[in-house]
Amino acid sequence: MVFQSPNGSGKTGSFSIPSLIKVYNNISSGNTNPGQIVIFCNTFELMNQTAGVLRQLGKKVPEIKIATIKEDAAVISGAHIITTTSQGFRQATYSARGASKIEAKNIEWLIYDEADEFFSQDG
Repeated sequence: MVFQSPNGSGKTGSFSIPSLIKVYNNISSGNTNPGQIVIFCNTFELMNQTAGVLRQLGKKVPEIKIATIKEDAAVISGAHIITTTSQGFRQATYSARGASKIEAKNIEWLIYDEADEFFSQDG
């Protein structure tokens, strides 16, 4: 799906709420795998803002763990929803030592916030 609308119109909520519901349903069904949803943001500021919205919306469901890619590896490896930048994701999923903070096999949804910026010629 692709959503386009002006700033402040609720786009973050439009993918945050379904993401929280998806993870909650997975946990309720016994799937507690970390890294179920990865949200790509084009800047660190947007990454932190998105994580803040998710935490605010999900505060009544403490079982759902949310992390930014800049947090400690232990926090990231236990998070169900991870906000990241493309560079942060590359660093978290590949290293010379073979260590990975994110298991790609667990990812069920990839979400691109501000996707037009990701895929533009100038961005």
